[in-house]
Amino acid sequence: MIKRTSLLSCVLVVCVGMMCSINGDLRFVETETLDQVDATLTISQAANASQATVEAVISDGPLTYVNLKDDQAVEVDGTALSRSSLTGRYSATVNAADQYTVTVREPTIGVHNTTITAPADFIITSPLDDGTASLSGFTITWSNADGNLQVEVALTQRILGETRTLILDPVQDTGNMAVGAQALADARFGQGADLTVTVTKVNELGAISGFRSGTLQARRAKLVVAQPGS
Repeated sequence: MIKRTSLLSCVLVVCVGMMCSINGDLRFVETETLDQVDATLTISQAANASQATVEAVISDGPLTYVNLKDDQAVEVDGTALSRSSLTGRYSATVNAADQYTVTVREPTIGVHNTTITAPADFIITSPLDDGTASLSGFTITWSNADGNLQVEVALTQRILGETRTLILDPVQDTGNMAVGAQALADARFGQGADLTVTVTKVNELGAISGFRSGTLQARRAKLVVAQPGS
């Protein structure tokens, strides 16, 4: 049984990673058991960070977020997630690890654990940090390729008072990705300012035990700062 508890109007949330932007009225509800609702949970380790951020959405349909009751909890490695009163999303900070365990505590159906393995540590081998990235096109390469993972690549540059960004479509982790001249030109990158190259490896599971349905991601990012060349 689902019981509506409150309504938040005129909501605008910016999309970050896999967390989608929303517009309109949010409904906050409580659920008798968490196996009646859905969850999306992302664990992200930024480049060179010793901790990971956890972001979660627990929902019962579009714009309908679930408030955990006092006897319900979602934890990552023993740290309980806390809810934002504005968006209804849950978050936490945990120590970065090779594996993470998501625990769903639901008194009526017990404790459920789901373990996800984080992408293995890796380095970006080209371009080198403070090396050159040609605006005529270049190939990004990295170590520890794993065909079971997806890779996301983002290029950013702060130039002439604005931040320019190129986000490439996710691909299977083969250890390399080519960036073409046209894509670089369309992003309006130029010489004379640092170009940051961020590679993020993603492991994803299609279920979280204790929820009706779920998506669980573990993400590990690395970056280099290159000099744009001709």
